Formats: sequence, C-alpha cells, structure tokens
Amino acid sequence: MKRSVPQFLIRRLWIRASALLLLLLFLNPIPIAVTQTDRPSLELKIAVFEDVWKTINERYYDANFNGVDWKAQHKRYRPLIEQAREQAEFYRLLRQMVGSLRDSHTRVFPPDERFDWRYPRIITVGLSVRKVENRAVVIEVALGSEAEAKGIRPGYIVSQVDGAPVEDLIKSLRRDQSFASTQRSSEARLYSRIFYGKKDTPVRATFIDGLGKRHTITLMRREAQAEPKLSFDRLADGYGYIKFNGFWPETEKAFAGAIGELHNAPGLIIDLRDNGGGAALSAAQMASHLIYGEVSLGKFVSRRGRVIEPRTERINRKYLYNGPVVVLIDERSGSGAEIFAAALQEAGRAQLIGRPSCGCVLGINQKHDLPDGGQLDVSEVDYRTAMGARLEGKGVIPDELVELRVADILAGRDVAMNRAIARLRLAAEPASIRSAQ
Repeated sequence: MKRSVPQFLIRRLWIRASALLLLLLFLNPIPIAVTQTDRPSLELKIAVFEDVWKTINERYYDANFNGVDWKAQHKRYRPLIEQAREQAEFYRLLRQMVGSLRDSHTRVFPPDERFDWRYPRIITVGLSVRKVENRAVVIEVALGSEAEAKGIRPGYIVSQVDGAPVEDLIKSLRRDQSFASTQRSSEARLYSRIFYGKKDTPVRATFIDGLGKRHTITLMRREAQAEPKLSFDRLADGYGYIKFNGFWPETEKAFAGAIGELHNAPGLIIDLRDNGGGAALSAAQMASHLIYGEVSLGKFVSRRGRVIEPRTERINRKYLYNGPVVVLIDERSGSGAEIFAAALQEAGRAQLIGRPSCGCVLGINQKHDLPDGGQLDVSEVDYRTAMGARLEGKGVIPDELVELRVADILAGRDVAMNRAIARLRLAAEPASIRSAQ
C-alpha cells in the first residue's frame, strides 16, 4: 500500500522557491469570491482591455510576441471589446486576443474564475477523462467517490453529457478555448472540462463499458481541496516508486523523506504523469537528490536579458539516490515537471518512458490583478535546458514511447509502469547478459 507523507509548510523554502512559477493547471478551480457585474460599463471594459494589452506588451518574454503583430491585435480587438455587452462575451474576446500568442501560460481569467494557484479548490465528479484513441475515456475514478459507487470504472467511454453527444460538447468547448503551446496540451485541458460546471449541481452522463453496455447515471459536481501531495512505496523486487503532483516546498520536503526511506532500493521509478509543475527552485532542490554536485537545470531568460539559472546543490549523501532511475511522463507533465525530467535525461541520470510532455515551459514571475478583479498571467521568461534545447512548443521526448490504449485501461494494465520495471530489471543484469540479448 502506498504511504502518504505528511505535508510540511516551510516558510523559508516557500520564499526561496516561489521566485519563478512554472505551473500548468489541468484542474477546474473554484474561483475566489469577488464582486462582479454581468454587464461591465464601457469605461471598465476599456480599462481592463488596455491593462491586459499594455501588461503583455511590456512584460512578455518575447519582443516579437511569437510572430504575432501585437499592435495590430490592439487595433483589431479594441472596437470588438467596446461592442461586447455581456461579461462572458467580453472575456471571450480577451481570451482570443491573448490566445493568439499560442502560449499555455499567458492566460486571462474573469473575476469569477480567478483562483489561489497554490491551494486551489476544484470542481470534480470523482473521475478524470482523457482523450484516448480519439474517444473521451475515463482514466481514473476516485476511491470512495459517487462515480465509483455507481459502478464507473477506468476505461469506460463517455458517450453523452446531459443528453448531448460528447462530440458536440467537445466542439463547443473547443470554440471557447484559447490556443495552447501544443495541440496535446490543448486537448488535455479540453477533455478535463467535460464535466465542469457550478458546484453542487447535477450532471447526467452516459458511459459505455468494455462490453458495449451503456450506463446512464447522475453525478454531483463536488468541491474538493487540491493540495501538494506525495506518496511512495516499494514495489516488487524492492524497486522504489514515488509520485507527486507538483514541485512545491511541501513536496520538496516529502521527496527528501521518501529518498531517505528508499535510498537502498535497487531501482527507482518517479511518476510525473499528471504533474503540472510548480516552483523552479523546488524542482532544482528535488533533482539534487538524484544528481550529485552543482549542476545546471538550464536557464530562464527574460526579454531584457535577465538570467535565472537554477542549480542542484550538494546534499547529505544519506538523501542522495545513486541507483538507476526511470521517470514516467505524459502530455499532462508540464512546466516544472518537464524541466526536472529533461535535466535528468540530459545528465544521463534517468531514462524516460511514456508520451511526449506538454511542451509548456515558460515562466511567470507574478500574477497581475486587473481593474475589474480579474487576473492575468504573463510569461515573462523563456527556458532552455543545460544543453540549449528549447522545450516550449516541443516538450520532452521519452526514450521509450508508450501509447495509451483503451483495452489496457479496461484491463487495469499500466503499460508504462510495466516497461519501467522491465528497464530496471535489465539495468540490474550483468553487462555480458545484456549484450547477449
């Protein structure tokens, strides 16, 4: 059974690690309560629009705005913004303008969608959906959830939501979604919103099981607290396994504890699937438990040439793991998780298995509050690995590609995990046996 490590909040670490945010949220956060209006005044719309445009114009990491004529965007959208009557239409236009940058980190949130990115409260129906073989497929069902109690299992295909074919819902969501850094990150975010809605409201959904039987049930959208967490375990053959959902001071501390417990394991699997990133310096500190000495994790460079170069640190060897390492990644491994995985791969410290990562690797220095209570995130720094590779729009490519299959999910087979164990077993064999194979 996996053991959860208590979460420690160390203020000193938080101050150090929050200098650069590398977070891509695939959850559906509940907004912070703010005063808002459904019909903003012309003066307020103009003030918000100008603030968004000017802030990006001054702070965006790329003076060429990813090839977009940013002044022309102002000329195009200003009259449209003035004509927008409802707040929803107003922010849809803002998202379109910001989305033209094709950057997953530069985003604008209306007052009713802004959230605390450190500890967001989220809306969930107790299951996660992903695009698999061009279908909306249940990937995970939360233990003890209403979905589990009503018989929904991983591998079931979502057929309808509130009476509408899921394909129609996805088309509708796609029209309102801004562009992302890569197609796979856009699709991941899109499919995560299939059941999104106001908390404590019902949603009726139809699922198709592995035998083709339909199951129509009603689920309630519940509020839940998302928080930094890490779990670890010893697998068959004594291999260590660590999974965590982000790079924060809490998981940084827990990671050190897990390495201390697993330091004598013959191999280690680090699961970064569904890890959206976090603080850059926390990622560097966690890599210090796997790479000995002061090693660069790459460079973040601002538009004005300011450089941030997180490095690993020399630590007590008790908390240094020297055995073979395999890292699992997928399209929802974003930002800080991509930097961590790329650093281990380039250093020859780990083999990567799974699917290409998000390709969403830009940095945010600080959130920007808008005049109406909304929020703007702006990518202020670009990133390149220690070897000079740019990950934004490309992602980290695994050493071994393992695609998701509906049949495997239905059967409960984690093929990527099985391949990771096979790699560790191979690494443990004498060189003479490996060469004979």
